[in-house]
Amino acid sequence: MASIDADAFAGRLDAYLADERSFDRFAIDAALCSHPPFGIKFLHNLELTFLLLARAYRTATGDSGAPATREAFCRDVTQEMEAFAALFPEKELTVGYPHFLLHGIAHPTLDRVIEKIHTNIRIMGETRAWREEPGNLDYEERLGRDLLVGLREGCVDTTLGVYLLMTSTSFAHAFELFGYVAKIGFFTDTTDRTIYVSEFQGGRYEWLANDLAGGREARALAGKEEHDRITAMLGLGPRRYLLERLGALGQARGFGTIRILAPEEHPNAIENHEGFFANYGPLLRCAGFLRGDDGYLEKPLLPQHARQTINSVSAPGAFP
Repeated sequence: MASIDADAFAGRLDAYLADERSFDRFAIDAALCSHPPFGIKFLHNLELTFLLLARAYRTATGDSGAPATREAFCRDVTQEMEAFAALFPEKELTVGYPHFLLHGIAHPTLDRVIEKIHTNIRIMGETRAWREEPGNLDYEERLGRDLLVGLREGCVDTTLGVYLLMTSTSFAHAFELFGYVAKIGFFTDTTDRTIYVSEFQGGRYEWLANDLAGGREARALAGKEEHDRITAMLGLGPRRYLLERLGALGQARGFGTIRILAPEEHPNAIENHEGFFANYGPLLRCAGFLRGDDGYLEKPLLPQHARQTINSVSAPGAFP
C-alpha cells in the first residue's frame, strides 16, 4: 500500500485553508510521497484538489472556522487521504485524480464532508473489486457498420472506475483514451447498489484527422457531420445513448439507481471548464434525471429504488 507523510500533508492543508497564497506545490508533492520516489501525485490536478477541499471547508464553516476546527478538519482529511493512498501499490508512483475522490463533498457540516470523502474511497475500492469479477465488464456491441460500444477499465479522471465507450471501428486504437465518439466514466457502489457517473464526454473524432488537410476548422466541420450522422442512425445523441445503455446494463447487474452530480457541484464546473454548463444540464434534462436532496441528480432503475425527489430538471427539449 502506498503511504503519505501525514503530518506534513495536514500542515500544508492547514496553511492553505488559513491563506491560499501559501500553496506550495513542491512541499505538498513531498508530503504525498513518504518514501520517494514512490507515493501518489496529483500533478496538474493538485490545485484543484486543494480548491475542492477548501470549498467544502468553507461551505461547512463559512468564515467562522476557528483554528482548532481547521486543525481537526485537516487531521480528518489527512486520514482519508491515507486511506486513498492505500488503494495503490507501495512500490510505484501513482498519479491520483481528485474528481471522484472529492466528488460531491460540499455539505453543511464538517462531519458530513469527511463522511462523503470516506464513502467515495469505499466506492472506489468496491468498483475496483467489481470490475475484477468475471463477467462484469463483458459487454461489447456493434452498431451499424462502423460503431462499437463496450465496457473497459477506467483511467485518468476515472482511475479505479469503469468506462462505457462508443468509438469507431475505423479508429486503429478502438476503446483507448482518444478517438471516442462518446464516453461515460462511472463507479459502482455495490453496498447501496448505486452507479455514480463521474464524467461523460463526446465529440472526439481523431480518426478523421488523417484524411483532412484543412486544419482545425475542417476537422471541426467533419466532426459535426459525423456526430449528426451517428445521431440520425441512433435516433438520439451518442452521450444520451450511452446513458440509456448504462441504465440497462446497471439494471441487468442489479443496480437500482444512477446518480450524477448537479452541474454546479461538478469539479469541472468549479474549475470553470469552458462549455461545461452548455452541455451538461440539457443532456440530463432530456435523460429524465431528477434532483435529489444532497447535490445529486438521480434516476431509479428499479421500482424499489425510486425515492422522493425535488425540483425536477426534466423538461421538453431536443436530444443533445
